[in-house]
Amino acid sequence: MHEAVAQSSEPSVLSPVWCSRQKGEMMADTIAVGLNIKDEQLRAEFETLLATQPGFRLKKSEDPRPPDLLILEMDEDRTKTFGLINSILAASPSTEIFLTAPLTESVVLLEVLRAGVKEFIPQPVNPAEVEDAFNRFKERHKLRPPETTKRGKLINIIGSKGGVGTTTVAVNLAISLLQSQENRSVVLVDLNPQFGDAALFLDIEPAHTLGDVAKNLERLDETYLRSILSQHPSGLYLLPSVNAVEEIGTMTAETAERTLGLLQESFDYVIVDSGDSLADTTLAVLNMSPILLLVSNLTVPALRSTKRLLDIFSHVGYPRENIEIIINRFQKRTEVSVQDMEDLLGKKVFWKIPNDYFATMEAINKGKPLSSIAKRAEITKSFQKLAAILSTDNKESSSSFFGRLFGSNR
Repeated sequence: MHEAVAQSSEPSVLSPVWCSRQKGEMMADTIAVGLNIKDEQLRAEFETLLATQPGFRLKKSEDPRPPDLLILEMDEDRTKTFGLINSILAASPSTEIFLTAPLTESVVLLEVLRAGVKEFIPQPVNPAEVEDAFNRFKERHKLRPPETTKRGKLINIIGSKGGVGTTTVAVNLAISLLQSQENRSVVLVDLNPQFGDAALFLDIEPAHTLGDVAKNLERLDETYLRSILSQHPSGLYLLPSVNAVEEIGTMTAETAERTLGLLQESFDYVIVDSGDSLADTTLAVLNMSPILLLVSNLTVPALRSTKRLLDIFSHVGYPRENIEIIINRFQKRTEVSVQDMEDLLGKKVFWKIPNDYFATMEAINKGKPLSSIAKRAEITKSFQKLAAILSTDNKESSSSFFGRLFGSNR
């Protein structure tokens, strides 16, 4: 009698639960391929080819997960295509991209590969070449390490020019993010190529810096990286900038990418103080950054530098919608107004941090965050509110990003 009850508790072959589970397992075992192709005939051609490839399936628009492979049609505006590639790889670093376009000059192909595209499929499409590309993808996919459960949010902070308060914003935002939620882990990376001051702002005498990472790249893994971080009494971790003249220039783009990637596997938030110069490392981090906070002031020199930086970011293909303008030391009555800034930049200001010279200078001179020096001050509350907004993830998540990408392209 008990045996019969036990057997009846198992889902039958026709059970919706069983069917759903089997479908999920089958989907997990196949490679999801997304198609971002506007030309209907070309899209139909790829769908037909995809149907003949064992182990691959077409990603549906209702599937919220990022695809394993994305086949992207190059837009007439190449800058738009490169911006989209950057957005996709920032939202889902595990997604591979194939680009398809009519045969084009070699310089463009080189630029495409540098942007992170794995395969280029020329048009008209040759089925044998597409099959070879799929097979190469399969081999890479087999060797890919399993994804880690944690993927910390990377927030990149760049100053429009020297003296706008980039490090003040980075340090106090990092502290505010840490304090806004229990058991949250935050690391601040001082990537300023010329002697960053984050350690000074936190009164930390670091035993190790980014220079140690650059010199021990062959040892770089999560354990080693954890061992060289400094920790503030608040619980914030810090990876300081180099502190020796001979170490300037030792940080490469590869080192920065690997370092930040490992930190994202260990921390909920990775805050990067990129300083105010566009070094190779800065541009490398830009490709990893789904959020860029561009710090400026309401002064003519800062405004001009901000405009110039926005133009540069646009030129290298970084999505304009991922950039948020932060006005530091904001005062209501200034010669340059917020409206003047927005009119010139063609972009709304995201956040205004009020001017509080005395509290800020006291915090810097004592090596303490503003929350310790002026807990109830408006400037401290401003950082706390900014942290709360960034924590709610107003920026679209990778799932909604890909949902919109494919939902609009059916």
